[in-house]
Amino acid sequence: LGRIDFQVKIRGMRVELGEVESAIAQQPGVKETVVIAREDVPGDKRLVAYVVPKLPKGELDSAVAIAQIRDALTAKLPDYMIPAAFVLLEALPLTPNGKRDRLALPAPDKANAQPTSNYVAPRNQLEQQLIEIWEEVLGIKPIGIKDKFFDLGGHSLLAVNIFSQITEKFNRNLSLATLFQAGTVEEQADMISQEADAISWRSLVPIQTGGTKLPIFCVHALSGNVLYLRDLASHLGSEQPFYGLQAQGLDGKQAPVTVMEEMAANYIREIRTVQPEGPYILAGHSLGGAIAFEMAQQLQATGQKVAMLALFDSYSPELVQKGTPPVHYKLRVEVLNLWRLSPQDKLIYIQERVKLARERIREKFYCSTQKPLEIAIPTAIQLVEQANTTAVKNYAAKKYAGKIILFKSLQRWTRRYEEFDMGWGNLAADGVEIYYTPGNHFSMILEPRVSALVSKFKECLEGITNC
Repeated sequence: LGRIDFQVKIRGMRVELGEVESAIAQQPGVKETVVIAREDVPGDKRLVAYVVPKLPKGELDSAVAIAQIRDALTAKLPDYMIPAAFVLLEALPLTPNGKRDRLALPAPDKANAQPTSNYVAPRNQLEQQLIEIWEEVLGIKPIGIKDKFFDLGGHSLLAVNIFSQITEKFNRNLSLATLFQAGTVEEQADMISQEADAISWRSLVPIQTGGTKLPIFCVHALSGNVLYLRDLASHLGSEQPFYGLQAQGLDGKQAPVTVMEEMAANYIREIRTVQPEGPYILAGHSLGGAIAFEMAQQLQATGQKVAMLALFDSYSPELVQKGTPPVHYKLRVEVLNLWRLSPQDKLIYIQERVKLARERIREKFYCSTQKPLEIAIPTAIQLVEQANTTAVKNYAAKKYAGKIILFKSLQRWTRRYEEFDMGWGNLAADGVEIYYTPGNHFSMILEPRVSALVSKFKECLEGITNC
């Protein structure tokens, strides 16, 4: 139980605080360090590292020291374990008993949490306005125009918040995927300053273009965005080209597509600009599995070979169309989830479910004194979700002349059907090959769970000729 106290969950991923502290303590200029999870903005929990340097703060360039520690951690730890902010202290606060007083650690602020050493100030009003948005959402000050979103601890949830404010302030709808090409304030400002018509919309998003292997084309989930696929692409390695397919309509100018067959045909046209001929490797997460399935059907109909059709926790359209199962079924799935977990994970799972139940009761019966992190989902995303829901509900799937490789999360959602093959068995002529991976529907494809998924995915890829 004591060890679990030092396990925290950041955006659905468990972090051992001691492991992060150990990596920081190994740096030559560090005397002492403590890492905690803070939730200064309700609903936005993040890691903060407190460091006591060997040199007095007056003899130290704080920005350089922090940048050196951050760079060293980047080489040792996955992104989700790198603190979002670093605070330099003269000494760690202690309790009357001489133990470290974690509750007395100060919140990061402008004076002691500089993220980088190459700070570049905004040069015009547009950049200043974007800086203010970034600093408010990320909770880090100061942010320079050349600082990268992902290096500052940014993730998809925060990206939605930033882009929502950009839409409101500048009346410009930018896809979250632009962070792959415009990941700094400077680059975002340049994109916003361009004429709206000058930026051509593409569903195909190059996430990783290096390498000589067959590219992987992965289709978006319900929201239509592909920003969260970054973890999956990076774990596949720099030699594996990886492209995401985002939904039409995220730019707020084009109408979202509501027909599955039309959606698949549009995506095929785009992937053929990169790879004109097969064999193709298609993948899809959640709703994207059904779209990738239809793309495989259409490619085969034109004589193109599909080397692999990989689905990441995707339910068949037939199951989605059945709707929500009864309450007693949900309880059965909870029992199945517990049965599959290790003893330590069982305890953590129960704690999480109890916490969730308490939060729902509090929201229903009590008025909270603190407002949670409010993220306004842009209208464009809402319309895309509605269109995607319509598309899958009206889709009449036909049998696919090939094999489906299904990567299935161990922790099942209680509001979905617990089918062994997730409903694909009757739709694949050559059967369904199933691999179980840790995590739930979302965490399986994110840090730190994604490494287990990629390990099995790579094994499948190695069996493909010329891959």
